[in-house]
Amino acid sequence: MNEDTPQEHKEQAQNTKPNVAKIGRKRHWRNAFLDAFKRMGIVAPAAKLAGVSRHAVRMLAQRDAQFASDYADALEESTQWLEAQARKMATDPIRPSEGMLKFILAARRPEVYRDRQDIRHTGAEGGPIAVTVSQTALAEMSDALEKRTIQRIEARKRFGLNGNANGNVNGNGTHHANGG
Repeated sequence: MNEDTPQEHKEQAQNTKPNVAKIGRKRHWRNAFLDAFKRMGIVAPAAKLAGVSRHAVRMLAQRDAQFASDYADALEESTQWLEAQARKMATDPIRPSEGMLKFILAARRPEVYRDRQDIRHTGAEGGPIAVTVSQTALAEMSDALEKRTIQRIEARKRFGLNGNANGNVNGNGTHHANGG
């Protein structure tokens, strides 16, 4: 793979001309897409240059093992080019990118360099979280649950076991017309 600058790489991708005048046919757009995809690494603009949709590319990759293999090779080639560009950015002698360097190291050695967060939900001294509910609140919740259960049972009786009688039963047990 050549070592173009990002701008040169972008210009090459934009100036990619399809190999065949009639691209719309499946047998002709494959190579045009793959060539553009190797340079860009992005499906949508590569597909557009080849005169097809992203969906057409995805469908062909599912149906055609050779195209799927060629697509994977093109993806790998474009990924290697991007990695080379990232390394250049990270090690630029004039303006090195610390963020890019961290990103590359995190990809290579995630056990050492990845961002880690350790979130634990515990109560006092690492034990379970204590929840206190008053007797009044507990009684109110119990009453609400009982009332809701009765509403659901009555609704199912009115509208049959499956909840339908020319309509549906919504979440609060009331009837509404189909589609509403």
